[in-house]
Amino acid sequence: MKIQRLLTAFIIITAIGILYDKYKEKYDPEPEKQQFDLVQKYLLNGGDGNKPILWIFTDYEINSRHWKTFGSRNTTDLNQPYIHMCIETIVKWCGDSFNICLINSESFDKLLKDWTIDIDKLTKPIKKRVEALGLFRILYKYGGVLMPNSMIMMNDFKPYHNDYLGEQGCYAGEFVCRNITSDIIQTFPNMRLFGCKRRNTMVKELCNYLEVLISTDNSNETDFIGNLDRMINKFIRSGNLNKLPGNLLGTKDIHNKSVTIDELLNNSNIEFDVDVAGIYLPKDELLKRRKYNWFLRSNKVQILSSNTNAGKMFALSYE
Repeated sequence: MKIQRLLTAFIIITAIGILYDKYKEKYDPEPEKQQFDLVQKYLLNGGDGNKPILWIFTDYEINSRHWKTFGSRNTTDLNQPYIHMCIETIVKWCGDSFNICLINSESFDKLLKDWTIDIDKLTKPIKKRVEALGLFRILYKYGGVLMPNSMIMMNDFKPYHNDYLGEQGCYAGEFVCRNITSDIIQTFPNMRLFGCKRRNTMVKELCNYLEVLISTDNSNETDFIGNLDRMINKFIRSGNLNKLPGNLLGTKDIHNKSVTIDELLNNSNIEFDVDVAGIYLPKDELLKRRKYNWFLRSNKVQILSSNTNAGKMFALSYE
C-alpha cells in the first residue's frame, strides 16, 4: 500500500509539472515584446516586431591576416572585407523583409536566459558543436532564418523563406559536402542556412540530438562522418523538414553540378539559376586555401575590380 501511495503521488506530481510547463509555454512563454527587446541590440536595420528575424552568426577566431602593429601579429578582428560586403548585400536585399541581427557566441546568454556555457573556454571540436546548439536554441525560441555571413545576396530572401517553410515549418540549405559523405554525394543539407518557425518540433529534436552528442563524444570522428548533416538529411527524407536546393544558393549551377571555390575565384563561365537567391562563398575553404589568401585580404574596390565570378556577382548585387 505504501508503494502504491508513493507511486500515485509521483504520478500526480509529474502530471502537475507537465501541466505547469504547458501553462507557462502557452500563457507566459516570455512575452513577444520582451523577446523583441532582447534582439533589438543586435539589429543591423530598423526593427519591426512583425517581421521574421534573419540571424547572421560571425565567430571571431584569432588570426594573423592583418597586423595592427608589428609586435601584435594575432588579432580577433574579422579581417575579411569580403564578409562585410556580403553582409551589406544581405541588408540591402533583405532589410525590408527581415529584422537582421548580427550575433556571435557572446550573444547566446543575452538571447537565451538559461544559457550558462562560456564558449570561449571550449576547444574544437566541442566548441563548434556547442555553437551549433546555441544557434538551434535561438532558432527554436525566436524562429527566423540563420544566414551564412559569406552569402552574396542577389534577391529578397523572404519569398524563398515562405515557400520552403511549408507545412513542416522548417528547411535547410544544400551545400557542397566537406565530410566523408562527399565520397558518395557532392552536395548535402547543412545547418549553414536554416529557417524555421518558432518552437518547431524538428528544431527541438536537433537541439536534443546535439546535447547528447556533446555529452557523449568529444572526438573529431562525428564531424568527419557528418553526423549532424546526416540527422538533418534523415528528417528531410522522412518528410519532416524541407530542403532548399543548392541551385538557389549558388552551390549548384543550372546543370545540377556543384560550384567550387576555384570556379568562384576565377573567370570561367558559371551558369547560375536565374532564380538564385544568393551566391554562397565557402569561407571555411577560403581560410584553408593559401592560394586564395589574396582574396581574404582584398578590399571592396579590389574585389569589385577583380576578374573573378565572385567579383562579378558582388557588382551585380550592388547594382
